Amino acid sequence: MNEQIDTVTLWRPVGPEELKPIEKSGMRAFPPRLPEQPIFYPVLSEAYAVQIARDWNVPASGSGFVTRFDVLKSFLDQYRVEHAGSRAHLEYWIPAEDLPEFNRAIVGRIEVDGRFRHRCEPCRLTPNDHPPAFFAAAAEAKRSRNSLPLPASVLWRARPKASASSGTLSVTTLPEAM
Repeated sequence: MNEQIDTVTLWRPVGPEELKPIEKSGMRAFPPRLPEQPIFYPVLSEAYAVQIARDWNVPASGSGFVTRFDVLKSFLDQYRVEHAGSRAHLEYWIPAEDLPEFNRAIVGRIEVDGRFRHRCEPCRLTPNDHPPAFFAAAAEAKRSRNSLPLPASVLWRARPKASASSGTLSVTTLPEAM
């Protein structure tokens, strides 16, 4: 007989240094908190996680990642949902000493749903990674091949990769004053 397990989907924005031990765990656990980090705060919406990864992790460490995972509802029931600013900024505050138990309550694997990098770093975009950025980069690649002048506001120029079959664009930054 199949029994239904109630879970809650959560997101967690992380920087590259926090992602490494997550990967080392087989995408099954978050690393222990640092002494100056008494709270682990998974968030309740992807949009909020994207905002933190993009606006906080990228400036602090050059890149940010949005992770998604399911947690047993029975575990989360012992914690309140906290408002961290606006009504859209909802998160759980898990004390650092409860993180091992939190990790045991994760059902399945931790997935990386989003990747953000600082504009000065080369990156690779595919249609599945940030579709608006991909299509903007593709349009800019077509435009630059036609030798049209690029306005100073354009920040990305795409150069098609050698293998057109992969559908990947290599994206680099243009200087601010062009």
